[in-house]
Amino acid sequence: MTATGTATVVGQDPVVGYIGLGDQGPPMATAAAEAGFALQAWARCPASLDGLSGVPHVRRPGWWRC
Repeated sequence: MTATGTATVVGQDPVVGYIGLGDQGPPMATAAAEAGFALQAWARCPASLDGLSGVPHVRRPGWWRC
């Protein structure tokens, strides 16, 4: 960790991950992507990831049926 509390990995850019999106997740995940962070999102229901359409991200859908 650096003095500011952010993790630093040499040769890699930081990645932000969201587990479950709910009602507040899509706006927060969108803000992280717009700030330039690589974004990965996991949701139990693949349809929950639809709120990130148009936002560059890696989808990690769950394996349960909804």
